[in-house]
Amino acid sequence: MKKKLSKKSLVLRIAAGVLGAAIIVLCIDVTMSFTGNPVSMLLAKNAAVKYVNEKYSEHDLEVQRVYYNFKFGEYGVEMQDKNSMDVNFTVNYKNSDTPLTDDYGYMVTERGRTLARIEEEAGEEIKPYMQAFARENSIELYDGARCFVYFTTVVEQDEIPPLNTPFSKELGLKGEVFVDFKSDSDMDANRIADITEGVYTTLVDEGYAVVKVSVHIEMPSRKISVSAEEKFINDDLAENIEKLMNDDDAFIEGMYVFVEDDIVTQDTQSK
Repeated sequence: MKKKLSKKSLVLRIAAGVLGAAIIVLCIDVTMSFTGNPVSMLLAKNAAVKYVNEKYSEHDLEVQRVYYNFKFGEYGVEMQDKNSMDVNFTVNYKNSDTPLTDDYGYMVTERGRTLARIEEEAGEEIKPYMQAFARENSIELYDGARCFVYFTTVVEQDEIPPLNTPFSKELGLKGEVFVDFKSDSDMDANRIADITEGVYTTLVDEGYAVVKVSVHIEMPSRKISVSAEEKFINDDLAENIEKLMNDDDAFIEGMYVFVEDDIVTQDTQSK
């Protein structure tokens, strides 16, 4: 015979069930505050498709992805032209009462997407040169692959190539190169200068228009970042690096050095 629950036990079970349901609802609410909810996501997608079909009918657009931007409380619908890798932009949707906006002007008309894409392609193209340079100098690229090219800070609007133009050094685009290295031994200013100048020389000799070099080197006891415009890649580079490393008041426009000392090691922990 089944034993009847006491009134107290029944109340406790009901309370536990209500509390559990409340916790689940709270978790879902917190999650959706960061990721959005599926219904609103579908509304955003449908609204964006209607919007681009009316405003950008000259393109054959499809939805790449839909995501929620919790910082601005709105959904982003990324659109991609099936026939153009550089016609890629985002439509922003907040709710049905708020007009939709997009970044087509910057990404497509001003060719912001084109510039970002050729930066990625340039970074991939110089990677083998930097890997070979690292091997020759008994260092390594951090994570085996961290080198980037930035054109956005030095290229003028009228220098950006037309949509869908693949990167080529023959374009003559002036760029800033950033390379992240790791060394098993500490380096002095002379060695750091050699690495910085070596990155510049290697790429210039290969025909790239480098106007600024930034290197980050992780060593056993410290990390150092050096950035120098091409006019500082000369015989005074080591002296300037030494000055900026050791004099907090030193300033050279167009060049900086940042040092992070006292990286914790087993030796320092045992002292």
